Parts: sequence; structure tokens; C-alpha cells
Amino acid sequence: MLKTSLKIIFALVLAFVAFLFWQAEVSNAVRPAVLQIEPGATEADITTIAFGSCNRQSEAQDYWPVIGAHHPDAWLWLGDIIYADRYGIDGLAGQYDIQKKAPAYAAFIDETNYVYGIYDDHDYGMNDGGKEYEHKAAAKGHLLEFLDVPADATVRQREGSYQSYLIGEGDRVVKIILLDSRYFRDAVAPPTKKDHRYGQNKTGDILGEAQWAWLETELHNSEAAAHVIASSIQVLPEEHGFEKWANFPTARKRMLALLNVTRPNLPLLISGDRHIAEISQVNIGDYPVYEMTSSGLT
Repeated sequence: MLKTSLKIIFALVLAFVAFLFWQAEVSNAVRPAVLQIEPGATEADITTIAFGSCNRQSEAQDYWPVIGAHHPDAWLWLGDIIYADRYGIDGLAGQYDIQKKAPAYAAFIDETNYVYGIYDDHDYGMNDGGKEYEHKAAAKGHLLEFLDVPADATVRQREGSYQSYLIGEGDRVVKIILLDSRYFRDAVAPPTKKDHRYGQNKTGDILGEAQWAWLETELHNSEAAAHVIASSIQVLPEEHGFEKWANFPTARKRMLALLNVTRPNLPLLISGDRHIAEISQVNIGDYPVYEMTSSGLT
């Protein structure tokens, strides 16, 4: 009986291994669709924007030359630039300084025309924190200092760290919109599903009314050829149980409705936080919206 059972188990293991090899072959045969560059385009016609998140300043920073080899026109931080919430607000500047002085990163930003960014929770100073964080104004200040945002910049004159920038010229202008998903965010709700960290705050908000009004203006009045809209947490995905816009369904619905009404040229949502890479897509009627998640760097 034992020998028969072992033979069955061994046969099942072999079948499973064979299945894995078959899956690998199928995966290797897949050729994903790629964006086609218009005929005759030169390197000068192409705008390269690199982005990432979730970077532990205490770990090796040896990936920056790899990113730099693509010669991006801009680098966008999507949050968790550093992991510093355990150091307290008084330790935040020192941890940013460690990152800024890392030789590989310093060399990278010296060669990159534009470096913009937003915080998430670990560089905000409070794990999964929102508007309740008592040191949020100081956290904003440390972020802007790290990014060398000019003292007279508009973002320094208002609450929150949301910003927008234009890259490129003529009919190839790209608008960068950086959303602040921490400073104004309402409280998270307790989980209602097994293995979920949070549930839904059905009436809660993420951006706050001032930021919503600003975003609507940025989209309505934009003639940019493309729009990169950055959120530190994922906007489109709904399935997982961690931080995401879907934990605030009213806010997520409002975001998608705003995109549908304004219909900016070539919108692309980008996000971090999740320590995975993911591409998501939803259709708002006949209007497709895409999101790319890039996380983590270390």
C-alpha cells in the first residue's frame, strides 16, 4: 500500500514538473504588444520618463546606472523614496540626506534633466498615514528640500505636496501631475474580508477639495499631448486587501468620472507602493484608462 501511494505521489510530482516546463515554454512564446514609434522618429523626438518607488536608503543603490543607461529625460519618484517612519520626524532629513548622497544616485540625478516626486507613507513619516498625521507639514518640507524644489514654487505656498510640470516642446509636451494621496486622506476602514488589511471607507476622500479643484483645472485647461498622472497608491486595481484608491470607492469613482469628463490626451496613471510591477486597464465607456505600477527599487 505504501509503495503504491509513493508511486502515485511521485507520478503527480513528475506531472506537475512537466506542467511547469510547459508553462515556461508557453510564456517564452508570448510576444506582448509594444508601442510602435512613428516612422522617421529620431531620438530627439522621443521623451523618456522613468519612474519607481519603494527604495530602502540603507541598501545598495547599484541599479541607478541601469536606469541611467536609458538616458531618461525625467525621473519620477512615486513615494517611499526612503523608509524613515521609524526614525520620527526629526530623523527624516538625515535619512533623505543618506539617499541624496549615495554616489550612484547622485551621479544619476546629475545626468537627468528633471527629477520630480511625491511621498508615500514611509517617507511621509507614518505607516499608512493620512491627514491625521501631526507632522505632515514638516514631512512636506523635507520632501521638497530633497527634491530641490525652489523656495518660490507654488507648491510651497499651499497645503499638500501636489505638483504639475511640463516636459517637452511644441506638439510633444507631456504634462506630469503628481497627486498627494496622504496629506488630505481620510481614515482607513477596518477589514471586512479575510487576509485584507483594510476595508472600504465608502464616503471617505483621498485628495481633499482644494486638490480636486486643482486637478480639474490641470486637466480641463491642458493642451499637452500626453498626461502622466502619478499616485503613490494604486488607482485602478480593486482586488487586493492593502492600500488602494478602491478602499475609498467614492473618491475612485470621482477620479474616473473626472477623467471621462475632461478626457485629457493620452492619460497614463502611474503608481508605486505594492512591491510589484503591474499594468491595469479599465474602460470608462469608450475611453480607456491605463495604469502602470512600478515597485520596488530595492
